Amino acid sequence: MDYYGIEQYFQFSNDTKEEIKEAQRRIFTKLCKLAAKENLPMSIHARDVKDSDSCVKDTLSILAKEGKGLIKGSFHSYTGSKKLLNQILDLGMYIGFNAIITYPSGDNVREILLNTPLERILFETDGPFLPTQSVRKNKNASKKYGRPVLIKEILEKASEIKNTPYAELENITDINYVTLFEKEDIP
Repeated sequence: MDYYGIEQYFQFSNDTKEEIKEAQRRIFTKLCKLAAKENLPMSIHARDVKDSDSCVKDTLSILAKEGKGLIKGSFHSYTGSKKLLNQILDLGMYIGFNAIITYPSGDNVREILLNTPLERILFETDGPFLPTQSVRKNKNASKKYGRPVLIKEILEKASEIKNTPYAELENITDINYVTLFEKEDIP
């Protein structure tokens, strides 16, 4: 669900914005039911307007109601409030971290990473939209977009933040991916 996009990029009336948000909630509810029924993990992008938690709170409410604690998944590119982190983790969700942790403006996300247990961390590039800071500031870079090779820089920064050796963090998060995305009923 993306309340940020609705509020920032579109010139809708407040009533129309609320209708769009309600449509997102209905669709997300259906997706949660399907994920629970089929035992499939979800990758959830819940993005709020600055200084608001309404999207993440709505997402958590629907997950708790429809998932009944059985839905597995990840909050992809989570940039929300640190105060909601424990509720996300209490639902058994993972948190996906990307190049934002390398940005000077990424203090909030670095704090969330610092407070996320190792066994709930995933790393992602969110390519092509979020290149690492080294790519952003390199005027000579021919590829100014996020891509898989940049995961190494993201892991290096995370290793520093978590005060955990790179190889250990890489191993733990590899296990996390398998734990989350491996289909249990495949022989």
